[in-house]
Amino acid sequence: MRTIALLCLVVLVGCNKTKNDPNHSAVEPINRQSVEEDSATVALFDRWEKVWRDGEYDLIASCVADKYIRHDIKGERVVTREEYEQEIKQTREALPDIKFIVYDNSFSKNEAWLRYTMTYTSPETNEMVTRKGIQVYRIVHGKLAETWMTMLEPGTKWLDSTALKCWSCSE
Repeated sequence: MRTIALLCLVVLVGCNKTKNDPNHSAVEPINRQSVEEDSATVALFDRWEKVWRDGEYDLIASCVADKYIRHDIKGERVVTREEYEQEIKQTREALPDIKFIVYDNSFSKNEAWLRYTMTYTSPETNEMVTRKGIQVYRIVHGKLAETWMTMLEPGTKWLDSTALKCWSCSE
């Protein structure tokens, strides 16, 4: 299962790098509608970053669908927006210095993904914990409706170490 997850990660990252490579020979016509759709998704992730980084919980209603399907370390589950808000608050309370450093991303009208490093101080050991992960989102009516989150083994390092300035930034 880990092999499949890592293979998917490699394919996703490779596809995004090819798409953004100025030397790539494929010429894609600019679709004005897709640019607008991408900007709506970028705005969604700008708000989502504020929820996690700054604790702006009032933005959750504009980010998360009424029912949010999650595929994560807790298994496959459906949570209400209010239940997920409580999970975020509990996580930020237990890990007050939690930070997500994004290295790569891709946004479209109906989906997005982030490749990131998560850091926080362990409450048990008081040591800094660093985890790498990728999260894929399905977006419906401009809100997060479903997510798949995969965390790599502790100690895993990304080959590139240049972080983006923000979750939705391209540089």
